[in-house]
Amino acid sequence: MALIGKWWWRFLSKPSTLWVKVISSIYGSSGGLSLNGSSQVDYFKSIWNDIIKCGWDIEKANIPFRKFFVKDIGDGASTSFWNDVWIGEVALKDRFKRLARLEINLEATVQDRLQYDGSKCIGVWS
Repeated sequence: MALIGKWWWRFLSKPSTLWVKVISSIYGSSGGLSLNGSSQVDYFKSIWNDIIKCGWDIEKANIPFRKFFVKDIGDGASTSFWNDVWIGEVALKDRFKRLARLEINLEATVQDRLQYDGSKCIGVWS
């Protein structure tokens, strides 16, 4: 469990590393960590896929695995607005399902949807 946790932590805390960029290009900006155990690319047999599934298996065993990880969104460029858990305890696409269905780009980042003009945060929508 500690080894799986370390891989999840490394993915979330080191977004500028090459291996995280490769994983993100295959699995999306969340790296598949926000897919509730059902990877979009199940047809790829990969070690990362197994790491994702092990983390979700820990959750299914009633161990609150994800609660140990808090994502620091920084400038928002590497955080998915809809798919990552960055505000509250669930992804916004799960909390606001009807609104998420209206979104043109579910892979939009926090930086794409919220911009700071020096005094306030402004929502940017299409």
